[in-house]
Amino acid sequence: MNVQSQGGMTRRGFITGSLAAGVCAVVPDIVKGEGMPRTDLPIIDYAREIILRNGTLIDVIRGGAIENAYIRIAQGKILALGTGLCDDASAEVIDLNGAYVIPGLIDAHCHTTAVPVFGMNLLQLPKLFKEGKRQFTLCIASGITTVRDMGAFPPLLHGFIRDIDKESLIGPRVVYCNSILNIKGSHPDIRPSDVSMFAELIKPFIGTIGFNFETMEDLKQALRENTKGASFIKLTVDNKSIFCRQGTIPVYNDEHLKEIFDCAERNNLPVACHHHRKWGFDRITRYPIHSLEHMVCDAYISDDEALLMARKKIAVVPTLTIAQSFLIPEAYDSIPKQFQTDFILQEVKVRQDYLEHEAQRHFDPELIRKTIAELKYYKTLGWDHL
Repeated sequence: MNVQSQGGMTRRGFITGSLAAGVCAVVPDIVKGEGMPRTDLPIIDYAREIILRNGTLIDVIRGGAIENAYIRIAQGKILALGTGLCDDASAEVIDLNGAYVIPGLIDAHCHTTAVPVFGMNLLQLPKLFKEGKRQFTLCIASGITTVRDMGAFPPLLHGFIRDIDKESLIGPRVVYCNSILNIKGSHPDIRPSDVSMFAELIKPFIGTIGFNFETMEDLKQALRENTKGASFIKLTVDNKSIFCRQGTIPVYNDEHLKEIFDCAERNNLPVACHHHRKWGFDRITRYPIHSLEHMVCDAYISDDEALLMARKKIAVVPTLTIAQSFLIPEAYDSIPKQFQTDFILQEVKVRQDYLEHEAQRHFDPELIRKTIAELKYYKTLGWDHL
């Protein structure tokens, strides 16, 4: 029955509007990150000099481990390294009891505000936001002190960074591009509404990972907004669909690319490029790019092309975990023979053990169970299409 209200609203419209109001009411409180417990860490007086002693220091220059090592730190900088007893009455002294000390690790390609869960519903929204904050603390627990965010929901990300800066959230340094600067319909070729019917309703609060410009004026506006505070610009240069098997997808025209690289030069910003296809590699390496994210999957790169990359100082961030994620038992009736090597089978086992055991320590168990259940959809594509 489609009952009209006095104002002309249908029952469906009333229900949809009520849900929208509920979402809009709850999202601001969720984004504030309420209820995220702090990890217990020692209280340190950073105004004093800090001495870390009795550690096992990993020498990454010469190789090897230095036992009974000390590190003197003041105002966030290392003053001295050495071995033996090191005491100073005016310093904050921390005994490491032989623990290993390494330089901070860097996660060179991540999406900190995109929680890795397949599917979601409205009731799980608080859990997803809480998991987003948890990722930052897990970085520090894993020795990662810097992350390079390659596409985020900017308002969320900026809120997390503010929390880290004011020490209400434990987390790494974050360098970021804000949203991915892509043309509408290009990678990732998934509409937000395909993920959730509430995507458009919550966009004013959390933003969008892809800017999706349509006109030159859109692009100029995107560059003005998206470069504020950013450490680099992120492009997507593939001409073929990856996620939705839609065939050819839109790409930047030459005028778009000139505007983007002129902006990058004016603002002294590097340009990073997502790519999986040789078509995009051939085109974008003609420009002054800084890095290629992922690797070419449909062709080999020649020696001359590798030398070109070296001469232009184009870095590669291969993100091999993406390839690994395609080889999951749920995608196959049986793993193809060409993949049944000792190395690959061991990798499959490690991944399965992680999902079934270790992941429970790092993620909400309900979200983990949902993710594992959703893996069955890999089989709808078939391994030969992954």
